[in-house]
Amino acid sequence: MLWLFQESLPDFEETTPPGTLEVLKKWKAKIEPGAIKGAAMRGDMDMLRLAIYPPSRSSPESTDFCGQKFGHVDKTSRLSRNLEEALYYAKDAKIFQYIEAFFVNEAAPICKDLYSNLLAHHAELGNLSVVRHLLDSGAFVDGVTTRTNENALTTACRNCHEDVIDLLLERGANPSYQRLQWLTCPIYAASSGGSLSIVKKLLDRGATFERVFWEQSALLFDSSIRPW
Repeated sequence: MLWLFQESLPDFEETTPPGTLEVLKKWKAKIEPGAIKGAAMRGDMDMLRLAIYPPSRSSPESTDFCGQKFGHVDKTSRLSRNLEEALYYAKDAKIFQYIEAFFVNEAAPICKDLYSNLLAHHAELGNLSVVRHLLDSGAFVDGVTTRTNENALTTACRNCHEDVIDLLLERGANPSYQRLQWLTCPIYAASSGGSLSIVKKLLDRGATFERVFWEQSALLFDSSIRPW
């Protein structure tokens, strides 16, 4: 079905008038960001390859992605950012590595902040193989997300992914890590997730209650009294 849809679309064609602001531009093309993300989410490598390399494209033998060399995709371009976003949807390490390979020959394939964001995101989802791959690739085990300032151990504890928690602790994650005083720490996340076994695991690893602001953390849900 995807093959059939691709055959009926141009390689790339903008559908908005000339002069349209970049953020408002629309187009139709054989390569569509949603198809790439959907295939990554399914964990279907054949579908992912088909979404990125439609057989009906004008140069079917080329390994370029939207006119950019494989391994040297410019992460500042809009189309490549869509490819980068698919890293968040990767169901397992093989899918993640396949997408990552479009950037790996650059001096800095994935920036430090993106590594931290991806690590916390996949820890939250319980994607053990992706978490292991990110750690093996140099992701900082206590790196925090730019969105919530939480690290991977905290997001894994909140969602009770014990296998991910075990891996993070083995790799040196701080069981008491807390980026800012009023933000959630791993032991608070584990207790709010209702897991006594994870709370015990963290305590056995040296977690303390010294920086757990229970009342203050609860108040974070009331925007009128947030401490910032």
